[in-house]
Amino acid sequence: MRRISIALALVLLAAAPAAAEDGELFTVQDPQITESSALLALGDLVITTNDSGDTGRIFALNDQGATVGTTSFGEVQDVEALAPASDTEVWVGDIGDNDAKRKKIVVFRVPIGASQQQVDAPSFDLVYPDKAHDAETLLRAKDGRLYVVTKESKRSLVFAAPATLDPNGANRLEKVAEIAMMPTDGALTPDGKLAVLRDYTSAQVFSFPDFVPRGKLTLPGQPQGEGLALPARRTALLSTEGVKQPVLQVSLPRRIFKAREASASPSPSTSPTAEASASASSDGVATPASAAAAMTPAKWQLFAGLMVALASLLTLVGLLARRRAR
Repeated sequence: MRRISIALALVLLAAAPAAAEDGELFTVQDPQITESSALLALGDLVITTNDSGDTGRIFALNDQGATVGTTSFGEVQDVEALAPASDTEVWVGDIGDNDAKRKKIVVFRVPIGASQQQVDAPSFDLVYPDKAHDAETLLRAKDGRLYVVTKESKRSLVFAAPATLDPNGANRLEKVAEIAMMPTDGALTPDGKLAVLRDYTSAQVFSFPDFVPRGKLTLPGQPQGEGLALPARRTALLSTEGVKQPVLQVSLPRRIFKAREASASPSPSTSPTAEASASASSDGVATPASAAAAMTPAKWQLFAGLMVALASLLTLVGLLARRRAR
């Protein structure tokens, strides 16, 4: 039995997924990316956009930091945020308002991939229920609903957009929570149960969609850290403004994920538009919305490793049984 235990341990060790190393993932190579204000992991690509002052465009980067695709999509005022829409589209949040004077903010649904394109992207006007706010964070729930998180000095506000967005009218936002931080970007974990928001020096984790604080961590120093993406449950990518700056990879503390997670409140399984609903249900989104996406690559590797280990164990048991029979 000792030989069997050793063999089983070796198989499990070989099958276990390697932990991602913290540090620099890559350096952004494109000199046109001067103020990376948002970050999004979309399949094998990392999507980013410039802060105010640029035209309406987003960039797709490969794992070496090279730009492999751009999409120009229309007139903008102050683009500050990105959120997944499907596996080939992103929500772009033209939601920045440093002077808090805008009567409305706008979100665009924009295609992106490893190509250069110019599109007339559908846009949707959003209106706050109280007054104008500056905001730099856009979240998309698993049911397709969008959330805007404001950036304010004392307590920032979380607003939910209507479950179905009207492309021809003003979509009134609803306040759903308050948080004690000034977020510059954020994202949901792949299971949609936690929101990770960052500011210039730290990140906080909240249950979603009720935004109960779960934990906080200090982030690596950056010139003006603004972007955050979650390619995996416990891994975050961080970007900063500036030309040819590194994108950093950090591990989120395991203790945050060991705590009991609040279940997301049921909400209508409708997406912001009929078109968005069809896309989300047929081709998936970066924040997994399908049953197949519920099992991450790491879990698949562990599952496969366990199956290999079990097969090896049964083989060894059979061999020992035959030897004893002799």
